[in-house]
Amino acid sequence: MLNGSRIRLRMIRRDDLEELYEHNADLEARGDHYPLDVTSLSELTREWERHGLWEDEEGTLLIVDSDDRMVGLILFFRRVTYHHWDAYEIAYRLFGAQYHGRGYTTEALGLLTDYLFASKRVDRLELVAMTGNPASMRVAEKCGYRHEGTARGAFLHHGRGVDVEVYARLRDDPPPRPSPDG
Repeated sequence: MLNGSRIRLRMIRRDDLEELYEHNADLEARGDHYPLDVTSLSELTREWERHGLWEDEEGTLLIVDSDDRMVGLILFFRRVTYHHWDAYEIAYRLFGAQYHGRGYTTEALGLLTDYLFASKRVDRLELVAMTGNPASMRVAEKCGYRHEGTARGAFLHHGRGVDVEVYARLRDDPPPRPSPDG
C-alpha cells in the first residue's frame, strides 16, 4: 500500500492473523513502553472479517521488510479528548529488538503521516511516548512532530498511570529536515 526505501506498509491479510496474534500476545517482546492489553485470536479474526482492520477513522497496517516479513505495525485512530478535538493519534511498535535502530519506525511514521494528511480531513496528528522512551521521542522529532508537553499519569502501564510526552504535527508545519544519517 505505502512503499518506502526499507519497508512497506500494507493491509493485514487473513493469512497474517495468526502470526500477528502471536506477536501481540508476546508481552515480553513489547518491551517496557507498549500497552499490555491483548486481543484474542478469535476477536482479532472477527474484527478483521468485519472491516479488515481498516476503517475511515482508524486503521492498522503491517510494517513489512523487502521479503514481506512482519517487522511491526503502525495504527491510527480518532483522538477522543474533547468532542471538538480534531486529530488522529498514531501508535507503532516493532516485533523484536532485532528490528530496532534500522530506521523502520521512522520510515513507517513518515509514510503514514504523509498518507493521512493527503487522504483525510484532519489538520493534526498526535502521538505519545512514555517519558522513559527516548527512542520513540527521536522517531517523532525526525518526522517533524513537535513536543507539546507532558501528560502526567495519562497512560495506564503495568497497572499504574505513567507520564507520557505528547507530540503533534500540523498539516501546515514545515516538513522535517532530512537527517544526515538518512
